[in-house]
Amino acid sequence: MDDQQQNSDDPLARARSQARATRKRVVERGPVDPEQIGPWSVVARLGSGGMGVVYLAEHRETGAPAAVKVLRPALAKHSAARRFEQEIEILQSLEHEGIARVLEAGEADIDGQQRVYCAMEYIAGRHILRHAELSELSVEARLLVFLRVCQGMAYAHSRGVLHRDIKPHNILVEMGGMPKIVDFGVARWADSGRTTMHTELGQILGTVQYMSPEQIQGNHDDLDERTDIYGLGVVLFELLTGALPYEVDPKDPIETMRAIRSGRARSPREMNADLPASIDALVLSAMAYDPAARYASAEALATDIQRVLDDEPVVGVVPPAKPRANLMTAFTRWFGRSNDATRE
Repeated sequence: MDDQQQNSDDPLARARSQARATRKRVVERGPVDPEQIGPWSVVARLGSGGMGVVYLAEHRETGAPAAVKVLRPALAKHSAARRFEQEIEILQSLEHEGIARVLEAGEADIDGQQRVYCAMEYIAGRHILRHAELSELSVEARLLVFLRVCQGMAYAHSRGVLHRDIKPHNILVEMGGMPKIVDFGVARWADSGRTTMHTELGQILGTVQYMSPEQIQGNHDDLDERTDIYGLGVVLFELLTGALPYEVDPKDPIETMRAIRSGRARSPREMNADLPASIDALVLSAMAYDPAARYASAEALATDIQRVLDDEPVVGVVPPAKPRANLMTAFTRWFGRSNDATRE
């Protein structure tokens, strides 16, 4: 049996092969890494951050591959632990082809400590910008991929979930072209009546370049689906132009926040004149400074993307018209003021 045939029959070998093909940094399990996490045998370290470590693992009985995330021991009694548990709870409530699935979650004894872990489906893919670049996707193909992203986000919203960290690295595209929304680490329930992990007033969670103006203000209890719509708009801008919408150094968070608060975003066609004219209305509606001027839902955004693909005019978002006083009303107001002045 040749290697290619073996990989097609062995899920773990296929996962490793896909990881290499997508240039993921796979570090073989080292002396500080656990051998087992619950029913999962650790094969390699996929990545690590301030919150935890993610491993490529194999189920001891089925041989199925997974990406297993474990919180760092130092955070076991930190608010991060509760946030991780909420992330697991949220992901277990979601079942959509455009969202990474939870395979299993629980507690395991790791180095003598009980630690919470979450086993996710392993997604061998690149983030959406890299996928579009390496696949040399046309504008139409990019819009098709992004349409699926919006459908996944619309589903999450329908289940009462706000992601709050929409960015290219949280949208992975599989080799077959299916995008998956990942990393619900700062997600929360939209319904204030449900138990949720509250964010302190003024605390900023998310990635600055893709955050909405209201997120930057730190008023997290006022956020709704339109915050995610803003993030989707920024990702779509970058997907279609190769640049971010604000003319600042993206590595400077202070200047970036000032630019976002200014509300003066460039239009996509300023950066790429070959885009259809309707793209400006679509993207700028998604990225409107005022949430009331944005698409009300990811479904509405997806509908307009489909209109662009069908070469039909987009609806966008029409700001509510200010009530205009008719002539009689204006005369009555003026006449009333005149009588008041006379009486004085």
